[in-house]
Amino acid sequence: MTQHKTALVTGASRGIGRGIALALAQKGYNIAGTARHFNPENSEKGLFKVKLEIEEQGGTFLPLQADITDLSRHKEILKTVW
Repeated sequence: MTQHKTALVTGASRGIGRGIALALAQKGYNIAGTARHFNPENSEKGLFKVKLEIEEQGGTFLPLQADITDLSRHKEILKTVW
């Protein structure tokens, strides 16, 4: 049985973070993606657009609202992902 690896991608809603999340998902990674802006009702852009794209390709994506500059949330984020 093949075990999938999980990647935590910060800033996954756009730009470089989005590109990294999509590329890793194509390589078979489970993705947990963070963004400061979190709107589950908007699948036209942002974190939930990336989630939709990855899931349409058969991947998994866990969207998380997080500002990684808030050091007090790091342990909570990691515990949620792993």
